[in-house]
Amino acid sequence: MSNGMLFAMLLTMALGGVANLYAKDTPNPAGTDPWAREQEWAAQARKTLDLGLPIPTDQFDKLFNDEFFNRKFDPFAEINDAEKRLAPLFKEEQRALMGQSFRDWFESRMQLFSLNPQIASTKDKVIDSFTVPGGQGSACRVDVNKSRIRISCEQQVSNEKKDVKSGTYEKSAAMQRIDKVMPIPPGVNPNSAKTERDGDVMKVIFDKK
Repeated sequence: MSNGMLFAMLLTMALGGVANLYAKDTPNPAGTDPWAREQEWAAQARKTLDLGLPIPTDQFDKLFNDEFFNRKFDPFAEINDAEKRLAPLFKEEQRALMGQSFRDWFESRMQLFSLNPQIASTKDKVIDSFTVPGGQGSACRVDVNKSRIRISCEQQVSNEKKDVKSGTYEKSAAMQRIDKVMPIPPGVNPNSAKTERDGDVMKVIFDKK
């Protein structure tokens, strides 16, 4: 199989939300629990659900934080199984809303269709490129660790309303933040990551191992 075919297959897996890329290479070592904080996290989440409210996106970010992604196991496979893993920690009547909250978070953070990600390979480089959310007018920050690429973008969104009776317009502006997480390509040195931006396209360039 050529490198191009391999990268295309791995990208398809990530787009589908499964992204089980590292299971064979980075088994969870004995004594390392990727869910060490789940009991404490679930206790706080239950309080929110008791109010009839969904679990906020930033609450899931606290569980699936950089400490989670930096551990020596397959974080994307763990996230893929997260809803089933978390369900027993909640009352039966809370599980539907918890599950919907998790799926909303997953779509917000892990679904990559809007970024149109592309992977290319040269003799000694792997280039992961994506379309910047919000286009050229947005500010983006890219952070890379050993298992994931995190993209954080902010763009100004303007709203305009017309008062039909008075014929006047009301304008308002707000900052919209978009955060996405994707696995790093296999076979690269994460510490070599460099970023380049060309208009609304961001590139993350890695050295091959």
